[in-house]
Amino acid sequence: MKKILILLTIGLILTSCKKDELTETQITKKDLLGTWNVSKISSENGSISGTMAGFPVSSKVNITGSDYKMKVTFNKEQISSEGSFKITPEFEKPPFNIYNTPHTIKQFPVLNVNWDVKNKKIVTGESETGIKVVEFSSNKIVLSNEISKMIPEDVTNLLKMSKEIKFEGELLIELTK
Repeated sequence: MKKILILLTIGLILTSCKKDELTETQITKKDLLGTWNVSKISSENGSISGTMAGFPVSSKVNITGSDYKMKVTFNKEQISSEGSFKITPEFEKPPFNIYNTPHTIKQFPVLNVNWDVKNKKIVTGESETGIKVVEFSSNKIVLSNEISKMIPEDVTNLLKMSKEIKFEGELLIELTK
């Protein structure tokens, strides 16, 4: 389960809101430069579904963060991070609710990644999809990522699950200076 949570968190950093969109303010790469502290992580409308041992399973899931000791640094060419935080999934029903325990995340594996800002999104590499910036000020950024992903086979094998487990929802991360 820890690997699922790590992958969901990574999805936020690498990839795309129900929050009010930025309307008047255009942000640039220069606006984001510097070191930001992770101050909040949460999810909205999360669900997990698939099959386990041949039986269909599904559950609503919310993810909350705590114990934030992580910094994310945007420099001209790269994004890096250091530190840790905890995330706790809250699954509504079996079989997933056995995983309702905190997991410590140590460092987003987003080191030396080229990035840019396009259409109010932080994009990495050649991709035009990215993490949506839903709120921005000189001391606060709120990022949103809509996730609809199959859980990778190596994780489902490790957890003795079917290869067809899918997570859907919106992951939100708040950074402050």
